[in-house]
Amino acid sequence: MNTRKLQRFANRYGIFIILALCLIAFLIPLLVRFAQGAPITPRAESYTFLRQADLLLEGDIYDALKGVRSFQTPHTVLLAGMEFLGAAWLLPVLIGMLFIILLDRYLKTLLRHSFVRMIAVIATILSPVTILFATSHNPWLLCLTFISGALLAFKKHRILGALLLWLAIITAPVLGMLCAGCIFVYSLARRSYRQLVAVVVVGIIAMVWYWAWIGSFTWAPLLAKLTLNPHIFFELGEDMGVSIFFIILAGYGLFSSQLRKKQLAVAYLFVAVLIAMIFKIFTPILTVALSVLIGYAVADLAIRKWDLDILRQASLSLIFCIGLFLCIILIRDRIDDIPDAEFVESMRFMQLQRHDGAILSDPTYAPMIEYFSGRRATLSENSEQEDLEQALYSRTAEPVYDYLELTGTAYIFMTDEMVNARYSRSDEGLLFVLPNTQRFVLIREKDKSDLWYYIPRQQG
Repeated sequence: MNTRKLQRFANRYGIFIILALCLIAFLIPLLVRFAQGAPITPRAESYTFLRQADLLLEGDIYDALKGVRSFQTPHTVLLAGMEFLGAAWLLPVLIGMLFIILLDRYLKTLLRHSFVRMIAVIATILSPVTILFATSHNPWLLCLTFISGALLAFKKHRILGALLLWLAIITAPVLGMLCAGCIFVYSLARRSYRQLVAVVVVGIIAMVWYWAWIGSFTWAPLLAKLTLNPHIFFELGEDMGVSIFFIILAGYGLFSSQLRKKQLAVAYLFVAVLIAMIFKIFTPILTVALSVLIGYAVADLAIRKWDLDILRQASLSLIFCIGLFLCIILIRDRIDDIPDAEFVESMRFMQLQRHDGAILSDPTYAPMIEYFSGRRATLSENSEQEDLEQALYSRTAEPVYDYLELTGTAYIFMTDEMVNARYSRSDEGLLFVLPNTQRFVLIREKDKSDLWYYIPRQQG
């Protein structure tokens, strides 16, 4: 296939294809969830940020349920504004599209071949982490958007670039500092010393601001993530992972005749994979790097001379079909993600109960429980393993009673998803204790969930 024809096609139709794919991949899951009667925004973590936005709208800086100060970021401010307008669900879609547009503009300054750039951006759109971020509330995509804007601005407007980099760091400190480190290394390699100094100064200012805002600066959030996690593949169950299909295609891209400085590209990719295995939040950067290599791979397949042209068509058709299949799986996952309509109904039901007290359930449900019911969740993802053992896995009633009364818990919420994830036998932990003691009363039973009330021992 002629290189000029590919260039002309990408220049003429690339931006329209990119925007259309953004709307399909980012909007369809949300619209289908709305049609099903489920909350439009998926993922439990989204409701942590929605609750922070609500506190900001109410003018509270203290989260009474958690007993901590509410830490506001640029993402929280934007989310609160969209919540005020009644369109909070639309914010990740808008940020996702802005990120893709800025990424396309930045790659235009790096990649001479417009077809390679178009494929790279399309691969980024269809990646698991992008669809995940662009359909749920999180500060990381906004951080990456600021980073993309900063990289563009640094070329002509260093002050604007420094401001955007500062916003990125205060939006998501860990990811922002990792990206700032990458920009530092890139500036050093390009001997762009003014940009290098700007990155260092902005990093110091951001850390000082962080210290001044929350009262102290600590590396604990960063160091807590320093654990090697080889499970970075989406197909092995990691939502924020990279697709094995992307890895294979990017591997071919490393040997593309279009790619120069192959040894340097291999070194960069190796470092990116290693960092992503240590810091899961670095996966979006790895995804963009893989997407660029995928652009080279597809361009090489389209341009190279084949003995049989049907092999070219078959190769490109196979890539298209696998990409389409992956996109469908990702959209399906977001549609089926928690919370569903039944979960919200159960939490609304909890608002009507006259007994005060927290709700014991799966730790991953904590943000949704607190957002929809207005009650404290007994367990969160920060809970100690000892608490999980005593609350969820003990087959003896007395330790469970002790824990519930110590934590002020009045209700137990069990779902089929929680049971399948936590228990391997039907007589294990709470599955045995709940129906076999008289202190637990089943007050609501639905298709996929049960709600129990605990009668404290002092009540007889």
